[in-house]
Amino acid sequence: MKQLNLDQLAAQYAQKIVVDGQSDIEILITKTLGVLQEQGVYACMLFLFSRTSNEKSLAEKIRPHLYGLLKELPSFCQSDINDENALQFQCHSVNR
Repeated sequence: MKQLNLDQLAAQYAQKIVVDGQSDIEILITKTLGVLQEQGVYACMLFLFSRTSNEKSLAEKIRPHLYGLLKELPSFCQSDINDENALQFQCHSVNR
């Protein structure tokens, strides 16, 4: 089985997110990482789904990259994760 370097994967996906975003995406990413660190993966996704106004469009650019990163993990590589099922997927698959 191929060994994954999660630090490298996270860095690659972080670069993709920044390329897709605008200059103020850094603020939203910092907030999102704070939620992830303090409250976990589900809260992080819920936070991104709860954004309004300008942050909403930025969150919509971040979420697909997070789904892609999750699909890099062997346990989730065959998973169909999208905005419609992401929170349910988190509850049933990730937060076990």
